[in-house]
Amino acid sequence: MYLLLTIDRHNIAAHHCMITRAILYSKVNLILTRNSYITSILGFKLSLLYSFLRIAVVKYYRVTIICIAAACTAFHICFLIVQLNLCNPVS
Repeated sequence: MYLLLTIDRHNIAAHHCMITRAILYSKVNLILTRNSYITSILGFKLSLLYSFLRIAVVKYYRVTIICIAAACTAFHICFLIVQLNLCNPVS
């Protein structure tokens, strides 16, 4: 990258290569940050629900919390699969 910056500024090939690398970096960075954000939110929700589960005494509340945890997990796994296949449509 530093070598490309020292090449003549009017060279179209050098600019095209720099732009291509920048686009590739932004796509990879976007994919990695989306996936880590989705999994971290899932971890936060599950830890919060687990702490609620420790407090709940009534069986109905415990079953409700477990159902909410299962629904959150299913939603986040589906959302993660959609995000992974966002640029590659399933045929």
